[in-house]
Amino acid sequence: MRPPSRFGYGAVLLAVGLLLGTFLLRQYWLPDEQPKSGPKVANMDFEARDLSVVRYDPDGAPGFDLWAPRAERQRAEDALTLIDANFVLADAQGKGSWQGQAPTALVSNDGSAIQMRGGVMLERPQSKTQLHTEAMAIDPQARRAWGEHPVKVERVGSVVEGGQFSVDLNGDLVSLDCKVRGRFANRP
Repeated sequence: MRPPSRFGYGAVLLAVGLLLGTFLLRQYWLPDEQPKSGPKVANMDFEARDLSVVRYDPDGAPGFDLWAPRAERQRAEDALTLIDANFVLADAQGKGSWQGQAPTALVSNDGSAIQMRGGVMLERPQSKTQLHTEAMAIDPQARRAWGEHPVKVERVGSVVEGGQFSVDLNGDLVSLDCKVRGRFANRP
């Protein structure tokens, strides 16, 4: 039979006590953790709610009306991001307007075209024309819109799809540049 170790149990208890004490003291002197803000909020310059912008024509009539429930600007970007943007572009001849909506619209500081992204819809109610695409650029001053993504153009009695497109916002002219195909309703 072996004699009991003289320092065995005491050494184990001392080691456990030192580890537990070190852990408790470390927790006591650690600074409180700050709540983590997401990277999007931390990099945000500002946020605006219920933003509405009206651009007037040289005649003083409202030419382009853009509004969104929320807008934000990131520090690293030179553009204002509008969330759930809606817009109306009045016709220069007063024959109607183009209306549209997009989940995201980027308005740059340099006055270049507005970039609409994420399931964009452009509509002219007077001619019952609708365009659906993933992204498009709109230049209100030049009164034109264009895009590189596939587009679906719906008019009464027809659905036409194409690759690249451009729209003359002064009238009803929609130009499709590639991979064009369509379906037309039979007329009695």
